[in-house]
Amino acid sequence: MEITQRQGLVVWVYSLKQIKALRHYGTVMYVSRRMKYVYLYLDAKDVEATMGKLAKLRFVKSVEVSHRPELATSFGQASGAALDDEEDDDAIKARVEEVQARKGELAHAKGKAEVQTAVAKAAATSQATEPASLLQTAQAPEPTVAPAAGETPGAPSSRRAARPSRNRRPSRQEGKAHAHH
Repeated sequence: MEITQRQGLVVWVYSLKQIKALRHYGTVMYVSRRMKYVYLYLDAKDVEATMGKLAKLRFVKSVEVSHRPELATSFGQASGAALDDEEDDDAIKARVEEVQARKGELAHAKGKAEVQTAVAKAAATSQATEPASLLQTAQAPEPTVAPAAGETPGAPSSRRAARPSRNRRPSRQEGKAHAHH
């Protein structure tokens, strides 16, 4: 059995409506709807005749031959760019060991810094003489708002109740109350 050489063609089209018609010329391998081209695959001996037929079609903008067979596909050591496997592995191992050592140094330094801050906090709290003063420094008092004159503590502020919310329409009674002021 003989293997026939195959060749790709890039067919640029104006409209994608006639893609089915291109099946008669070769195998449609890919259709780019955004860029409006079709990649056909056909026998290498039929490329010249098929290009002429495709160029005459009304919906075809242009036809190009694929350059894939011309590209070098062997990426082995013949190019000279690849390193020896052992040298490559040794370089990677050395880099990993270097990173792990640096990571250990950073963790040790971080631990020292945490210990130093804990010692500084302990020294600051040991200066306080009474346990009650320790509680006061640990819990800061909450700010309180003094009620307006004539209001009871804990009750909602009258200033807030009189002012309507910005997110809703005032009722009729609220509207009348604001109109008198």
